[in-house]
Amino acid sequence: DLYYNIVLDEKKFAPRALFDGSDQRQKEEVIHLLTDGLKCHSLHFQVIDTADYIRPIGFTLQFSLAEQPAGPILDDGCVTTVKNWIPFFKDCGDDDECLTDLALQAHLDISGSRQSPYIVKSYRQRVSAIVMLENRNENAYNTSLNITFSKNLLFTSLLVKDDAQNKVECLVLSPHHRICNVSFPVFRSLMQVSFRMEFEFHCSHLLDEVELYISVSSSESILQRYEMQQAAESVPEEIRPDFNHTFKIKNLGCFPAEGLEAKIYIPTMINAYYHISAVTTAFTEPVLGINCSMSNATDRLRANQDKATEVLSRDFTYVNRLDCSNSWCSIFTCHMNTVDRSEEVVIHIGYMLYGKFFRTVKFRSLKIVTTLTLDVQTPHVLTIAESARYREVIVELIKPVVIAVSLWIIIGSTLGGLLLLALIIFILWKCGFFKRKQKEEDEKDKEEDEKKE
Repeated sequence: DLYYNIVLDEKKFAPRALFDGSDQRQKEEVIHLLTDGLKCHSLHFQVIDTADYIRPIGFTLQFSLAEQPAGPILDDGCVTTVKNWIPFFKDCGDDDECLTDLALQAHLDISGSRQSPYIVKSYRQRVSAIVMLENRNENAYNTSLNITFSKNLLFTSLLVKDDAQNKVECLVLSPHHRICNVSFPVFRSLMQVSFRMEFEFHCSHLLDEVELYISVSSSESILQRYEMQQAAESVPEEIRPDFNHTFKIKNLGCFPAEGLEAKIYIPTMINAYYHISAVTTAFTEPVLGINCSMSNATDRLRANQDKATEVLSRDFTYVNRLDCSNSWCSIFTCHMNTVDRSEEVVIHIGYMLYGKFFRTVKFRSLKIVTTLTLDVQTPHVLTIAESARYREVIVELIKPVVIAVSLWIIIGSTLGGLLLLALIIFILWKCGFFKRKQKEEDEKDKEEDEKKE
């Protein structure tokens, strides 16, 4: 009896082929073989994955005696393992060379000319492209479509028309560039596939025409793979001030916003006597296209010393809010050239508080208000809603109240407690509480004396 074991794609974690009947990559059996005899077995398997059609499927056969008899055994020099490869067959005719004839047709569902242009309106902002690809000759391997379109179009979807055999899978190379694999890995002879690509007009880019370019290519044996790779992203250096505020400005409209101006007011000092805070960090993301400047409260105070708020008292219990109405503010001003649709601008502000100010002044609860105002330099073209012009960030500081306890209060409380205790003991004595216990002890002693007699 001879034992044999067969494994398909031994070195792959997931096999590309499985044996019929068991749906396993491995098959083992014991057969009876006579001396000088020959026996042939047909093993059928099915290929379940053809994506990697360049590499053949591995076939490994191992055999040995089913039992170890005391008589004849296999020769030590006999080979007990056989490895072979089963290549994929490329159906390319007798010459083994695929000659393809790919026919591509495409048309848009809109039309226009310079004399009679297509007018984009609010209720017709979509445009579709109907594409049909046909293989009129031998099998085409690694068939792909290269699709590029103009900036005034946004790619939304791709729908294949009633065809479960031919799949179209696309990869995004850039916002206006797609690579689509058609029926990977093989687009068979005399097959055709039809699909519809849908676009929307990009209201941020106004052009006088729509451009759509589609080209098709195929390869006989070179397998091309397009994989997503994570790009390196630069992260700004982490800064840890006492307080860090982040303001986000995002364009939710349909058109680019130009000439925006953002100002951030940070309470910094109350005249020359009290310094509240100092700005430590101020930067924006992104940096390009934004011009920012810082106006220091110290310079403004020196230039307007006579207009400074006169707050000389250390008692701030009547003040519960510090903003630009009762303190001098440092102003961080940013001019944004263009903010595109759905683009976001982030402004970071960090500042530290002067501990001396809060240790010396008297307050219960004090709110430091940082304010953002947003305006546009060309209001005749672009306007901002009143609800979006003003934002506040409030930091509330609460000082614990220390209550001083007088020595006479402690002495009086102690004496009062002692007097109360003496009063309770006197009342219990008057009620006979202590005499009752002595009477019980006398009766107990009397009973013990009677028993002894």
